[in-house]
Amino acid sequence: MSILTFLEILVVITILIGAGMMAKSYFRTDGQQEDLWKKSAEAHNNQLDAALKAKDINAYRAMLDPEVTRFMPKLPYRADGAKLVGDLIEDQLASADGPPTASYSKKVQSYQNCVVISYTFVLRGKPGDKGDKGIKEGKEEKVDKTFEFTGKTTRVWARQGARWVLAHEHVSFNS
Repeated sequence: MSILTFLEILVVITILIGAGMMAKSYFRTDGQQEDLWKKSAEAHNNQLDAALKAKDINAYRAMLDPEVTRFMPKLPYRADGAKLVGDLIEDQLASADGPPTASYSKKVQSYQNCVVISYTFVLRGKPGDKGDKGIKEGKEEKVDKTFEFTGKTTRVWARQGARWVLAHEHVSFNS
């Protein structure tokens, strides 16, 4: 066998292996695709939570869809657009002691081009990041006003090309 024949056979084998790998990817079952999407969107959700934990507003903003909406338990109740949503989150991060605690009761649902992640959380902080000053026996005293809320979040992650963006978030607090 000549070297040319050997190279031709090698090229044909390489093409067949590549075509097989592409076919396997293309003909992936819905269940496999759904699992991959869930894991990918969940990884982005974890990155968003890490940005909140680090109070890294720029990392948070980078993950928003330009037309993101966010429903909140307080005025303005609904924010539209990445700028307003980012500005509101920046204000909230300034007054929180930290991010919401680890989520629990988490559920991940996959649909055609989006993944919905919902969970409950606990948030602790101080209003305005400073306690009020009170008077005690003629002296000023700092009053430590802290809060603790439990709440629920639903995030809708949309697939745009090769990346996931936060398309909608709904946050509500338990009474």
